[in-house]
Amino acid sequence: MGLKNGVPDLILEFPKSKFVYCEIKMPKGRLSPAQKHWQLVSKFLGTPFFVLQGTYEECREQIDDIFKKYRYAKIKRK
Repeated sequence: MGLKNGVPDLILEFPKSKFVYCEIKMPKGRLSPAQKHWQLVSKFLGTPFFVLQGTYEECREQIDDIFKKYRYAKIKRK
């Protein structure tokens, strides 16, 4: 909706130009051909691409796991 076809639903940007792409799907959802292409290009470029699938709570847990996995994902609080 307004973005280019295939652009991930969630783009996490972290310090030092680090990005993580997340596509969010319902429990039975599938990637479109454009999303599969984005995933392939991301893999080629070395940019993490995750497909979060499930209920809201399940997707939230998956996002929390991403933050645990990437040390640079720490957000400094003032």
